[in-house]
Amino acid sequence: VTIRAEPWNAMLFVQRSKCHAALLLHDRASEDAATAVRMAPNSHLAHIQLGDVLTSQGRNAMAARSYAVAYKLKPDDVEIQARLRASLAAAKKSPGASVSLQTTTATTAATMKRNEHGLMRKV
Repeated sequence: VTIRAEPWNAMLFVQRSKCHAALLLHDRASEDAATAVRMAPNSHLAHIQLGDVLTSQGRNAMAARSYAVAYKLKPDDVEIQARLRASLAAAKKSPGASVSLQTTTATTAATMKRNEHGLMRKV
């Protein structure tokens, strides 16, 4: 299946973004990942791919925002949690971390903590 055959299929844009990223075509990878997010805003996979592309470009604060959305969509996914934590840590180290990143960090940290406690109680 190709994008030409199914231009509405956001997952095809995610896959093409991964291919572009593997070929180090960062701009194209970023465009396709952003398109996938616009087409499927409730897809955690689209947000993960956008976060991965942004991370590869060193845009950690923006990557953290993408991972935060993915985390909200799928809070039990430990891989998303790990990517989010890593991007937040990297973003904090970069100069000029924005106020919106601080808000994202605080909100996401509180949500993660609640979920961890909730998961502990279920065991």
